Amino acid sequence: MDINKKHHILKKQLKEQSVHLKSLLENASTYAIFQLYDESDDFNETELIYASPAVCDILGLDAPVTYEDWWKIIHPDDLKGFAKADKDAGKTGFLRTACRIFHARKNAWRWIQVESSLVRETSQDPFIFNGIIYDITERKEAELAASEQRENLQKSLDYHSERLVQANLRLRKEVAQKKEAQAALQELASGVAHNFNNILMAVASNTQAALGYLVEPQKAVKHLQNVLAGVDNGRDIVKRLLDNVLNNPKDESGILPIDLASLLKKTVKLINGTWPILTNPQISLDIKVLESDCPVMIPEGQLMEVLFNFFKNSAEAINGEGRIKTGLLKKNQKAVIWIQDNGPGVRPENIKKLFNPFFTTKGALGQGLGLAISKKIITDFKGKVNYLGKPDSGAFFTIELPLAKTAEISARSEKKNGSIGLTGLDILLIEDEALVAMGMESFLNRQGCRVRQVSSVAKAMAEIRKKPPQFVVCDFGLPDGNACDVKHELTKIQCTAPVVFLTGWCKEQIIAKPGFAACLPDALLQKPISNNELLEVIKQNLN
Repeated sequence: MDINKKHHILKKQLKEQSVHLKSLLENASTYAIFQLYDESDDFNETELIYASPAVCDILGLDAPVTYEDWWKIIHPDDLKGFAKADKDAGKTGFLRTACRIFHARKNAWRWIQVESSLVRETSQDPFIFNGIIYDITERKEAELAASEQRENLQKSLDYHSERLVQANLRLRKEVAQKKEAQAALQELASGVAHNFNNILMAVASNTQAALGYLVEPQKAVKHLQNVLAGVDNGRDIVKRLLDNVLNNPKDESGILPIDLASLLKKTVKLINGTWPILTNPQISLDIKVLESDCPVMIPEGQLMEVLFNFFKNSAEAINGEGRIKTGLLKKNQKAVIWIQDNGPGVRPENIKKLFNPFFTTKGALGQGLGLAISKKIITDFKGKVNYLGKPDSGAFFTIELPLAKTAEISARSEKKNGSIGLTGLDILLIEDEALVAMGMESFLNRQGCRVRQVSSVAKAMAEIRKKPPQFVVCDFGLPDGNACDVKHELTKIQCTAPVVFLTGWCKEQIIAKPGFAACLPDALLQKPISNNELLEVIKQNLN
């Protein structure tokens, strides 16, 4: 092929490609091509030397289009930015910016993106820019919508975050208030316990002392024994109150095995004829004990409280006339007490609610606490309370408790006290509650002790300096100080006599007091205490 023919073919192909490229440029709708001729930085001297047909459509202008026309439709807020980008293009040779233009045909502001680059052979050549314009309105609107959504989302997040912060602050405030209320309740419970325990201590010590002097009459002895039983029950109630309020763990270390048969008989005997509700001759309370040896590990006072609640419920249910039966039997290594009456029984729909706190069928006359408290006491000691009555056949309850194991009985029974010889023991008793001091002093004197009783720290120190005692029993709270002051004085004169602290407050509060760790006693006892408990502590510490 000669060179002329080859040249002709290439020229034809180039022409076809040019036509094709021109067709692409002139028929484009989403972009437009332009060319600028510029000899200076002044846009007024810039000439638009070529614009594809789509330029008019994208810019909303009528042909022919000038570069000056272009500037007139730019949004005022975008003029400054566009002018800076145009000026910088003269230095960098490249322009890329976006702006809003007013589209006259659509009567709306539209977003366009402009990109152009410098084309010239030498630095002396005039500025020639080839560029392209895109309509980016849809993309920009999507970005603005997304931005608005992000902004709204952020506002919503900020709003809900603030609400969460406020809710957290309220929750913290409520928690703080609850803690304050709990602390106040603990203080109140402890104060009630302190005063109540001192009263019980006075009753107990004086009653025990009086029993020692009474030989006759037997009726007085019986009633005084009932007083002591009441004191023990009151002490158990106070202890449970403190344990519940202070969340103390259940302490079973001091629990002794009790004979359930004897306790049931004792309870029936105690309430039969003494409770107003059971003095009615139309009500009978019968007992049937099938087993004589049923040792269980539960505080006697708490179990008596449970039995009292069940007997009281039955007496109220039969409404002044009827029969209450109770008994004891063994079944599957458990002791089972049953209580039955011939009242109306419990309706089927109420059986599930029977042991719920505050549930009662007695209206304003009932508090709905007796059975709930009773069930908690029994379950605390691994027992069960069941209702087995049938409709219209009277109520029938069973109380199940595990039988105490032989080894457990032997270990706990070693704690029981026998006669203790304390003749001549010099005891310094420091107690500012006169009734408590009188009862304790009388009892200890009957054991052969020589008791020196004082009511303040100052008087105690005077007695200690006069003659160091062999044993010290000291109430913790005194008018002019506390038991730690007495302990420090004993340490100061190198007196090694055992020291026992007594308190009507709960032990945990005393132990937490500043300075307590530096004056630890040999024993810390919570009032009221029985004389046997005190004698046991004296015996242990003397040994």
